[in-house]
Amino acid sequence: MSAIVTRPADPGGAAVLVHLAPDPLVDAEREWQRLASLEECLTQAVASASVGQVEGLYLVGEEWVVCAHGPSFDPLWDAMLEVLTHWSLPANSYALHRHAAEGTLEQRVSIGGDADVERGPVRQPVSST
Repeated sequence: MSAIVTRPADPGGAAVLVHLAPDPLVDAEREWQRLASLEECLTQAVASASVGQVEGLYLVGEEWVVCAHGPSFDPLWDAMLEVLTHWSLPANSYALHRHAAEGTLEQRVSIGGDADVERGPVRQPVSST
């Protein structure tokens, strides 16, 4: 199994970083195949909607991260959400929304375990600059 261990440069606009906690009950090869399949589904959804681009699946520390960016946040998140709501993701998985147009505001949304993933009020500000 190989993976890039650094994050891509911030392209500006909007970005979604999907942080996927490792599932301790699944062996590493099976986990890699499952996450690569999720990345492919996200890539297809974002490309089909013409709302941005998925940069790839990265290993950052102990978790996997799928990075995507586009010119506008709402259409990008909507396309990704269509996929994420149909996957069973490990507890402690979350998405970070980055809005460059809003002063690089980051918002964190729980997407793993029993999280009720929606577009609206579950967004919680993490930081702003």
